[in-house]
Amino acid sequence: MEFEDYSVSELCDITGLMLAEKQMKITDAAMDKLKRIYESARKNSDFGNGRFVRKTLEEAEMNLAVRVQQTDEALLTEELLTTIEASDIPEYERGKTQERKMGF
Repeated sequence: MEFEDYSVSELCDITGLMLAEKQMKITDAAMDKLKRIYESARKNSDFGNGRFVRKTLEEAEMNLAVRVQQTDEALLTEELLTTIEASDIPEYERGKTQERKMGF
């Protein structure tokens, strides 16, 4: 059985739902970057729909953690700890399979 890919709008809705479940937010600039990535990624034959969203957000969360780690402790706020920024969104290279990185 073949399923139609989600639209960019639906992928953004999925993004919002996944972040809401974790009580996280995303900036407008980060969502705009994701929209461009989703538009490009949907053109790949192996596009994974919801799986692509999940993997992209997992990498963004890792990047957020690195950014937070590099922030002076006195500047840490709940908003900083729970908000995905455009710089946290990984760059997308069309045709390149997403790899999950481990980092500590």
